Amino acid sequence: MRFKKIIQKVPLLKDFLQAQKIKEAQAWNIIAMQHLSEFKVPWMPWTGSSIRPSSLRAIMNEIRTHGRKSFLEFGSGISTLYLAEAARRWGGKVVSVEQDKSWQAIIHEGLKQAGTSEFVEFITVPLSNKSSNESSYEWYDQPVLDAATEGRRFDLVLVDAPISRAGFKKVRAPAGEWLQGRLMSDFCIFLDDIHRPGEQAIAEDWVKDFDWMYRNPWPRAEAAIFRPKAARPYNII
Repeated sequence: MRFKKIIQKVPLLKDFLQAQKIKEAQAWNIIAMQHLSEFKVPWMPWTGSSIRPSSLRAIMNEIRTHGRKSFLEFGSGISTLYLAEAARRWGGKVVSVEQDKSWQAIIHEGLKQAGTSEFVEFITVPLSNKSSNESSYEWYDQPVLDAATEGRRFDLVLVDAPISRAGFKKVRAPAGEWLQGRLMSDFCIFLDDIHRPGEQAIAEDWVKDFDWMYRNPWPRAEAAIFRPKAARPYNII
């Protein structure tokens, strides 16, 4: 293990290993897309910001295996359609947080086509610039978010927004603190895009600040998984 860490620091070997991981991730996405084809959801645009099939498959496995019922996602999109289908098949409800109301309308139309709109509640929350002693960052307007989710607890959370960009590499970090007191005793949090340095830094902070167990399945899936330390889950990817 120590030797592996050493060779990963050699520039040429590091680049080669990263390229191999990207190829492996592409293969896992192809396999996941075949599995997801069972869920007949309407076609939606797949963009560079869309959640990858491998991560979607991991989330659907989690819901089915551990009986998750109360879903919260930051970032409406393709994931909303699959979460809604999971809720229809196995029971549950989706709360989808998004800052772009027009994009939510597109997703809502897809849900209506699929007959699953009744399983999703959309919450539109604008982003707000904030600052701490260390840096500036964006996060959802917290008073609006708090009011819209008051009294609710969740057992499955997908953090796939806000969109990371230059100057805001750790834009999703506030989700960890906000979720305190809003999670059921048994829960699972997915932090998407864990192959990126910003999300890796967020994961390190969350493990340090919160009493969570952490798993990074990349390249099998691009979403890191957090659970309470007392959990003894089936880790099915």
